[in-house]
Amino acid sequence: MGRLVRGAVKFNIICIHVILNSQQIIHSHLNALSRNMSLAIGDASWHANEQQGRESNGDSFQPDKRRS
Repeated sequence: MGRLVRGAVKFNIICIHVILNSQQIIHSHLNALSRNMSLAIGDASWHANEQQGRESNGDSFQPDKRRS
């Protein structure tokens, strides 16, 4: 019976290590995804602001067509 208990304890310890390693891997992947999403959102926001700036600069001078 003692050998069976020791085997079960070792198995449980191995399972705990596998679970902890899996959690660390998942956590690192989530961090990487979060960083990538933040960069993508920031990049998209920068492009949108740049595009809006171009459009507003082009619209800022509108000659009066009736005078010409």
